[in-house]
Amino acid sequence: MKLRGHFALLVAATLVPVFALTAAVVILADRAHRATVEQSLQDLSRALAATVERELGASLAALQTMATSPSLDRAEYAEFYAEARRAREVNPPWLTVYLVKASGEQILTLLRPLGTPLPRGDMDYIQAVIATGRPYVSDLAFGPISQRHIITINVPVIREGQLRYVIGASVTTDTLAALLADQVKGTPSLAAIRDRKGVLVARSHEHTRYIGREPSADLRRAFVSGEQRVFHVTSFEGQPVHVALSRVRLADFNVAVAAPPPATARTTVLLLAVGGGAIVVLAFTTAAVLARRVTSPMQRLAHLASRLPEEPEGTTPVSSITEIAEVHRALTRAAVALREQASERERRVAAEAAREQADAANHAKDEFLAMLGHELRNPLGAIVSAVNVLSRVQGEQAQRAAAREIIERQLAHLRRMVDDLLDAERVTTGKVRLTRRPVDFAAIVTRTVNDLQATGAAAERRLITDVAPVWINGDETRLTQVVMNLIGNALKYTLPGGTIHVDVAAAGSDAVLRVSDTGTGIARHRLNEVFELFVQDDHTLDRSRGGLGIGLTLVRRLVEMHGGTVVADSDGPGLGATFSVRLPLTSERPQPTRTRVRPATVPRRHILIVEDNEDAREMLRTALAMEGLDVAVASDAGSALNETARCWPEAAVIDIGLPGTDGYALARSLRSLPAGKGLVLVALTGYGRAEDLQRALDAGFDEHLVKPVTPADLHATIERIIAERGR
Repeated sequence: MKLRGHFALLVAATLVPVFALTAAVVILADRAHRATVEQSLQDLSRALAATVERELGASLAALQTMATSPSLDRAEYAEFYAEARRAREVNPPWLTVYLVKASGEQILTLLRPLGTPLPRGDMDYIQAVIATGRPYVSDLAFGPISQRHIITINVPVIREGQLRYVIGASVTTDTLAALLADQVKGTPSLAAIRDRKGVLVARSHEHTRYIGREPSADLRRAFVSGEQRVFHVTSFEGQPVHVALSRVRLADFNVAVAAPPPATARTTVLLLAVGGGAIVVLAFTTAAVLARRVTSPMQRLAHLASRLPEEPEGTTPVSSITEIAEVHRALTRAAVALREQASERERRVAAEAAREQADAANHAKDEFLAMLGHELRNPLGAIVSAVNVLSRVQGEQAQRAAAREIIERQLAHLRRMVDDLLDAERVTTGKVRLTRRPVDFAAIVTRTVNDLQATGAAAERRLITDVAPVWINGDETRLTQVVMNLIGNALKYTLPGGTIHVDVAAAGSDAVLRVSDTGTGIARHRLNEVFELFVQDDHTLDRSRGGLGIGLTLVRRLVEMHGGTVVADSDGPGLGATFSVRLPLTSERPQPTRTRVRPATVPRRHILIVEDNEDAREMLRTALAMEGLDVAVASDAGSALNETARCWPEAAVIDIGLPGTDGYALARSLRSLPAGKGLVLVALTGYGRAEDLQRALDAGFDEHLVKPVTPADLHATIERIIAERGR
C-alpha cells in the first residue's frame, strides 16, 4: 500500500474516536459548567452571609462596649444619651439607639429628645433579651417611632449578676439592601436576606416592592431542610432560578442568592454535527497533499545519509515537516559531537569547583558550631557548680550569697555570648559588638580566679595571684572570656601538684596580665601557631585535655578588638608556658550608680501577662505580684481578649510565639478595640534581631524586650512608658 493509502486510514482511524470523544467532552463540560455555576452561587451566598454577619457583629460589639458605660451605673441618662449620639455617628447603619429598663420602661431613644414620654419597650425582641439575658437580633419589624422597616440588635446590661437594662440599635433594612446590591453589582445574581420566620428582610433588587413577603412553598421547604445546597425555585418575577442558601448564625437569618440556570450544550452539539462532515472531506484531501510532501524530502534524506562521513553542516533544510527536519538536524548534530564532549569536560570541572565551595561552607559551619560549644561550657560549668553549692549550704548566708552572685554573673556572660554566637557571620568575621566602659582589670581577674576555685576547677593545683588595680576601657564580659580562657588553659595543661601564677600590674601606659604555669610547655616553633583556629597541643586519641582549639583564637581576637596584644612564651616541652596580655590604660573612672527606689506614690497597676509556657507564666506572675502589681494571666490570644474584656488592664506583656494566633496579631487586635490606643503593649520574646524589633513596633507594641528580663526592669519599663504618655 502506498503512503497515500496509509494516510487515508490514519485519518479515518483518528476522526471517528475524536468526534465521539468531542461529543462526550461537550456533554461533560456542560455538566461541569453547571456544577461550577452552582458552586460559585453557593460560594457567593456564603460570602454574603459572612459579610452580613460581620456587619451585625460590628454593631453588636459596639453595643456591648456601650453596655459597660459607668453612666449606666450612676443612672446618668443625659450622659449616656450623649454617648449614644456619638456612637451613632461612628456607626452609619444605625437609625437610633434606645435604652429600656428590665421592667419594660423605655428610658430614651435618639429619635426623640431626652425626657420625651415614650411607649413601653414591650417588643418581642426586647422581651427575648430580658428573658434570656443574652444578645438578640430581631426579625423584621416596623418601628413605631421611625415608621420604617427595621431589624434591631439588642444586648443586656448586667450589673452584679442582675439584668438592669437592654441597649438596642435599630438598623434600617434599606442599609442591608444596599449592602447586598453592592456585593452582587456587575453579576446577574439577585441576593436577599430572610429572617428566622422566612420573611424577606432585604433584597438587592426592588427591595421596597417585596420587603415583608413570605417565601414560596419551594423556598420554605428549603429553609426547613436546612441543607447547604442549590435549589431550583421560581422567583417573584415568575422566572426559574437556582437559589443557594447560607445561614447567618449570629441572627439565625438566611442569605439567599439566586441566578438564572446556565444555558445547555444543545447548540454546541448541533454545530459539531454540521461541521463534522466538512472536516472529514477536508481531512482526506489534506492527507493526499501531505503524502506528496513527505515522499520528496525522504528521498533527499536518503542522499544525505549516503554522505554521512562528510559534515552536512550548512546544508539547507530538506522539509518543513517536524519529524523529517528532526532527522536532518540529527545528522548535523553528529558532526559537532566532539565539540559537545569538550564542553561536557568543562562542565565537570565547574561541578567539581562547586563541590569544593560546598565543602568549604560546611567547614565554616563546623567552625561556628565548635566555637558555640566551647563558649557556652565555661559559664554553664560555673552555674552548675554554684547551684550545687546552694543545694548543700544550709545556714551559711555568705556562701549562699557568693554562689548566687556567681550564677547571676555567669548568666549575664552566657546571655551576651548567646546573642553573639547565634549570629554566625558576626562571630566568624570578628564583628562582635563591644560594650566598653572603665573597668578595673584586676577585679575581673580576681572574680574569675574566685569562680574557678569555687567550682573546683583548680583542685590539686596551686593558683597564686598578685594583682594591683589597673583601669582600662573595655567590655567586662569579653575581658572575662579572655581571662577565663587563659587561666583555664593553664589549669588544663598543668598536671596535679603544679603551680599557676596570675599577675596584673601597670607597665608604662599599659595594663599587663601574665598567666604562667609549670605545665607541659610549648615547642618554640609553635608559639605563633597556638593562636590559630583548631590548633591544639594535645593529639592523644582520648583527647584527655578536651577543647576544640578555639579558645586562644578568641583570646587574640578579643584582645586586638580592645587595642591590645597577646603573646605566648615557653622554653620548650615540659618547661611551662607564659601568656602575656597588654591593654591600654585609661584615666577615666565609672560614674557611681544609684540604686533605683520606686516612689511611694506609684499606683498599683493592673497588668495582663500572655504566655503559653505555664512555668514561665506563673513565675512571671508571682514576681510581678511581688513588685506590687495586680496581675491577670492568659495562655493564648483568645483567652487574652476575653480577659481584656472582663477587666481592662493598663498594660499587657505578650509573648510572640503563641499557639494559633501569634503575638503580633494579638497586638493588632487589642489596638483595634475602642480603648486599645491607651493600652501599654510590651513584647517579651526570645526573638532579638533588628527585624524582630521593627516587626513588633509595626504591630503596635510600645516596647520590645528580649528574654530574660528581670521583673524589676519590666516594671520600670511599663512605668516609663506610662510616664512618657503623661498619665
